Amino acid sequence: MSATGCLSEWSAEARIDAELWLEDRSEGVDWRAVMESVGRPTFWKVPATQRSGSAPFYLVHELTPRELLAAWEAVVGPAETDLTDEEWQLLVPLFGSRRGRWDNTVPRSNRELEVKRRVFDGIRFKMAHHIQWQAVPDRYDAASVYFNYRRYQKIGLFDRLYQALRSNSQARRIVEWLEQIVDTDQATSHAPTKVAP
Repeated sequence: MSATGCLSEWSAEARIDAELWLEDRSEGVDWRAVMESVGRPTFWKVPATQRSGSAPFYLVHELTPRELLAAWEAVVGPAETDLTDEEWQLLVPLFGSRRGRWDNTVPRSNRELEVKRRVFDGIRFKMAHHIQWQAVPDRYDAASVYFNYRRYQKIGLFDRLYQALRSNSQARRIVEWLEQIVDTDQATSHAPTKVAP
C-alpha cells in the first residue's frame, strides 16, 4: 500500500490523535506483531533508515481505523470500556432474531452482531469518557454509534436489556452501564418542556 494508503478513512484530527495515542502507549508494544496481525509485515523489511516515520505513523497511514483497532486488540487487547467476550455472550441471545425477506424470522448474522457490538462499545466509550458524540473515535464509527443509540432508545432496547440482565451477577458491569442509560432516558422524558409564551 502507498504511503497514503488509508488516509481517506481518517479525519486529520483523528489521525493525529491516533498517532499520539499510540506513541503514548508504545512502551513494551511489539509493533512487528501488530503489523503481522493484519497481514502487513512488509514495513519491517524496509531498513529503519528508509522508513517514513515511526511505527504509529505508519500504522495510521497504512491501516483503516477498523484495521488498526483489530490489530491493536489482537496484540495488546481491547479498550477497558469495550465489552468482554463473556459480556457480549450474555447480550447476544437477548437481541432475538430479525424479520426475514419473506416475513419469516431469521437469526442475526455474524456481521450484524459485529456491527452491533462495535456500536455498543462506542456508546460505552462515549459514556465512560464523558465526551461529545462527534468525539467518539473513528474505530467505533461515531455517526453509526449516535444513530443507533437514538434508535435503540426509541425502541426501548436498553430498558429491555436492563430488565433482562439486572439480576444476573455475571452482568454487573453491563447492568451498571444500562442503568445509566435508562436513568438518563427517564430523566429526559420527565423533564418539563418549555412552552412558548
